Amino acid sequence: MVDNNLVFSNILEYKYDFKVSESVVTYNQWKKEFSNYDFNNKSLDSRNDYPVIFINNFFDIIRYCDALEKRMIKEGLINDSQYIDLLNVNEWEYSCLGTKSEIEVLGDDYERLKIFGWYEANSGDKVHMVKGKRPTIFNLYDMYGNVMEWCYDEEIENKFHLLSLKEIEVLPALGGCFYDNDINCLINKYNFVGINNQYGEPVGFRLGVFNKNINRLLGNGSPRYR
Repeated sequence: MVDNNLVFSNILEYKYDFKVSESVVTYNQWKKEFSNYDFNNKSLDSRNDYPVIFINNFFDIIRYCDALEKRMIKEGLINDSQYIDLLNVNEWEYSCLGTKSEIEVLGDDYERLKIFGWYEANSGDKVHMVKGKRPTIFNLYDMYGNVMEWCYDEEIENKFHLLSLKEIEVLPALGGCFYDNDINCLINKYNFVGINNQYGEPVGFRLGVFNKNINRLLGNGSPRYR
């Protein structure tokens, strides 16, 4: 049974200090904030400890961040100087590997990928519960495979900054998923998924806790906190 509250791991890198959720958000965790949410694919709604996918619109994730942040501040889990947000691409990549190379982590032929993630070779062509494989360097689960993970990139951050929200059509999705081969699960092989996920891609999201007074890792700051 996965905790209904998100558990965050510390990520320390020089002057950057942030936390990342140990897993992608699950249906149970989503429903704790949005108990009556009407998913596009209702057949997946009851899979409590599975990654929440088929969110109707990316901006519902932003609303989820707002609701989660307010509750965590109220419960004393974070303070007023902190906020909840999606990771940007650079933060996601650093959280996955730290200062190591992918070959160091996965081996020359990526033969250790099966230890860390569900993908074409071992998934049985289906999504699995979170935390079913070994965590990576910062105790983060499912960074490889199972479901792709939506992130910000610099272009998206700039569009938020300019308040041009209607211009956003796609977001990068990292990590690969259960039907991808090993190469397509590597950190430099990611897809772009429409904000309405009109093709039903298995894409979820992982969250971070950031400090309003500390710059984001190699990014432009937070699209939400500007």
